[in-house]
Amino acid sequence: MADTITVSKSEYRYLKDIKKKYEVIQQMVSTDLFEEPPTRDVKKVMKDFRASGFYNKDFLNSLEQGLKESSYFSKRSAKTNSL
Repeated sequence: MADTITVSKSEYRYLKDIKKKYEVIQQMVSTDLFEEPPTRDVKKVMKDFRASGFYNKDFLNSLEQGLKESSYFSKRSAKTNSL
């Protein structure tokens, strides 16, 4: 029995694309989804989002407002969690 299988280029590309997607999903599932973000500094988070260049002004404004209202990023919760 032969150890070789022949497929068309389009089928090969399709299978290769599926493999990449599977690997991304597998990596996402294997990481800790509930791990705390590395910072509680809204300014640092916003600086990084703005620097990426991927997000429009409206999204960034909405994100910043949400982070400021978030109990996770509030000074009160930061003090409570550091005890």
